[in-house]
Amino acid sequence: MWNMRCQVCGRDPDEDDRGLLWLESKAPDEIAAAHGVGAPVLTCYPPICSPCLRASTAQCPDLRKRATVLRVQAVRLYGVIGPHYTPTSDGRLVIGTSEPSPEEKTFCYHDPRLPMVLAFQQLIQLEDFTIVTGTNQIGGKTRWATPADV
Repeated sequence: MWNMRCQVCGRDPDEDDRGLLWLESKAPDEIAAAHGVGAPVLTCYPPICSPCLRASTAQCPDLRKRATVLRVQAVRLYGVIGPHYTPTSDGRLVIGTSEPSPEEKTFCYHDPRLPMVLAFQQLIQLEDFTIVTGTNQIGGKTRWATPADV
């Protein structure tokens, strides 16, 4: 994630003047509903290269149904996902709640509780992006960019 390599093959992701190529496992309407239209999106996925985008959407039925292709111009490290542990008076560590909500499992890097979080995924924030739909230029060739059409 730190080096912004393709999430599948580890090579350089596809990038053009519109930004880095990204594949999100949510449908466009889910992204808008969860974050608001144009609002930053938190993700645990790195960018992707054009060949891996086509292979992923061709081989994964779930991605064909509900993924979204993005072009991202601004990205920043955000934080982590993981349980927050609280020390007890007898020295044990317990998870803060029995069933933490997604908000209780997401911690930004400035959160003072972070030292007691067992991080299992890093989060980055996609701040300036466009949803790629229809026929678009990906990797210099005209291709269907919506996963359902790839």
